Amino acid sequence: MHRDQSSRKADSPAAERAPASVPVIRFSAVRKSYDGGRSFAVERLDLDVCKGEFLTLLGPSGSGKTTTLMMLAGFERPSHGAIELDGRDITSVPPHQRDIGVVFQNYALFPHMTVLENIRFPLSVRRVSAEEQIERAQRALGMVQLHGVDSRRPGELSGGQQQRVAIARALVFNPRLILMDEPLGALDRVLREQMQVELKHLHRMLGVTVVYVTHDQGEAIALSDRVAVFNKGRIAQIGSAEDLYEKPTSEFVAGFLGENNILPGVLMQSDGETSGVKMGASTLRCRKADLPAQTNVCVAIRPERIHLRKDPSSSSADNVMPATVVDRMYFGDHVKYQVAVANDFSLSVKVPAADDVQADVGRQVHVCIPSRACRIVEREQEANQNERS
Repeated sequence: MHRDQSSRKADSPAAERAPASVPVIRFSAVRKSYDGGRSFAVERLDLDVCKGEFLTLLGPSGSGKTTTLMMLAGFERPSHGAIELDGRDITSVPPHQRDIGVVFQNYALFPHMTVLENIRFPLSVRRVSAEEQIERAQRALGMVQLHGVDSRRPGELSGGQQQRVAIARALVFNPRLILMDEPLGALDRVLREQMQVELKHLHRMLGVTVVYVTHDQGEAIALSDRVAVFNKGRIAQIGSAEDLYEKPTSEFVAGFLGENNILPGVLMQSDGETSGVKMGASTLRCRKADLPAQTNVCVAIRPERIHLRKDPSSSSADNVMPATVVDRMYFGDHVKYQVAVANDFSLSVKVPAADDVQADVGRQVHVCIPSRACRIVEREQEANQNERS
C-alpha cells in the first residue's frame, strides 16, 4: 500500500489493504534528482506492492511514473531511499541480477532472430540448457496464443503479435515481477483494447505481480487492481480504479482521471448530510465535506451524472437549475451537451442517446444534479499551501 503520510489516501479498503507478509516491492523514502538535488523527478515515494497485484502507475508526462519504473528495473538509481524486492534491498543491484521481466513500448525484439530465438534469449544468458530453453519458450508462446509463428522474424509479425512475443520473452524465465512501460502505446485503438483483455486474462491465469506504466486512463481503469496517480513526482492518490473515479481527493485527480466538470466555489455551512458551495449567485448542494466554511474548494461532477429536463417537475434532484444549451454533439451511443447555468458556470453533460432531450443550441433546459453526484475537493493552491504549512 501507499505509505506516504504527506499525501491524502483513497478512502477505501482497496487503497488501505495491507499485505499479509512482507510486500513483494517496497519503496522507502525514495527520491530521484538529475541535477544534484535542486529539483526532483520523484520525491518522497513510499509504496508497497502486494504479491500477485496488478498496479498501474498513471500520470501525465513528467509526473515521475516512468522514472519510478526505471528505478525498480535498475536502469536508474535513487538519489535517496531504498527499494526492496521480496525483502531484499536491490537499490544497488544491477538490472540483470534482479530477476525482473521488462516489456517496453517499442518491444525491443532482436530483428535478426526468430520468434523462438527472441523468447529463448533470457534463458540463454542464464545458461539454461538448450533443450529446456526450447521447452520453456514453446510453453511461453502457448501462454500468449502464438503457436505456429516460432520460426518467423519480428518484421513478419503484426504489431499485436510482436507485443505478445515481448510479453512471452518477459514471462519465459518465471520472473518474480513483470514491469511494463507503455506496452500498448504503439497499437491502434481496436488492437489495444484486444490486448487489454488478453493482458487481464494472462495476469489472472499466471498470478504474477505486474507494475504497469501508462498515461491512458481507460487502460489503467480496465487492467488494474490498484492505480497510483502521479503528479509532480509524488503519488497524488492511490486506490482501486473505482475509488479514484468515484472518490477523488484532490482537484488534480478529479480532473485527470476521466472526464469531469471542475467548478470553483466557496464552501458554505454544512447542513445535515450535505454541504453548500457558493458559485456566483448559485449554490450547489453537495456531498458533505469535512472542511471549514469559507474554504475555497472545487466541486467535481461527472457529466454522465447530470440529467437534462425540459420539464423540471419530474426530477427529485437536490439541484435543479435553468440553463441554456451552448453546444450539442452526437456520438452515437450518447449525446454531449454544453450548457450555461446563468452567468455562474458551464457544464458538460452526457445523455444516453435513448434519453436525449433533443434540445437545440440556444434552447432553455433544466439541469438536475443529485447532491451525491457533487464531490467537494480542495483547490490545488489551497492543498499546496496546507502541505507547506
